[in-house]
Amino acid sequence: MMTREDLLRAFGRYDPLKPKVLPQDSIATLKILDQYEKDFIEEKLRPLWGLVDEQAKDEGLWFRAETAPEAYLQQELRVLHRWIEDMK
Repeated sequence: MMTREDLLRAFGRYDPLKPKVLPQDSIATLKILDQYEKDFIEEKLRPLWGLVDEQAKDEGLWFRAETAPEAYLQQELRVLHRWIEDMK
């Protein structure tokens, strides 16, 4: 998949020190690429979101921790779940 920088290089306008200016038709191409990237990412993350949803319903993962290692593991699992949920 072409990146923005690849497109800019292809149009001979890539300079990392200058603002990235594209011809008007390239802006439409970038919009299409942006949507393609979003769809691709969502497709790859959908199974992960499903796993998080399943784990959220699993009472065995969310019991009251009795030891410090259990508490730490649950705390970090909650952080991971929150991070993944925020990507939706």
